[in-house]
Amino acid sequence: MKVEGIDGVIGMAEYGMFAKELALNLDINTNTLRRWAIELEGQGYGFSRNDKNQRIYYQHDILALSDFQKIIEKTQSLEITAKAVVSKVNDKKNAEMMLGVIEESKDKIVFSKEELDDLINRVASEAVERAAEHLSKKFLDIIEQRDRKLIHDLTETMEQKQLGVAATLEEERPSLFTRFFKKR
Repeated sequence: MKVEGIDGVIGMAEYGMFAKELALNLDINTNTLRRWAIELEGQGYGFSRNDKNQRIYYQHDILALSDFQKIIEKTQSLEITAKAVVSKVNDKKNAEMMLGVIEESKDKIVFSKEELDDLINRVASEAVERAAEHLSKKFLDIIEQRDRKLIHDLTETMEQKQLGVAATLEEERPSLFTRFFKKR
């Protein structure tokens, strides 16, 4: 039997196998396999067992143990390796569950809580920016209209004052005859 990593191929049917057979296929001692299984169970991984409480290793278990074998060669730590394998298995299960939910609800879009929070925050930020931009434009338009009216009113007032001053000057200016014959 050929065993490859979690993404690889298992040359085995859907039947389970016992520790001795799997240990031979992984080229490890049965005691080593037992220690690995105990460490994985300590991290929350569950193996199926028969009536005699013996572990039965199925395809997904063999994939996990194959990954365990590859990682342990690099880390040399049972605990770290077990955590990494359990995390990888859980991530794969979560991804499969998400795909199942998506397939079940093709007319619905499914988001995680974080994705939904991010989406809400982004939409809210965009709405606030648009509202601020709209208010700013409206404010600038109002200011421009006010300035135009103010300039128009000032120009009109200045013209009236100039006309008033010109009229006053004409009234105060004595005529040529009056200036010439004015009493002195």
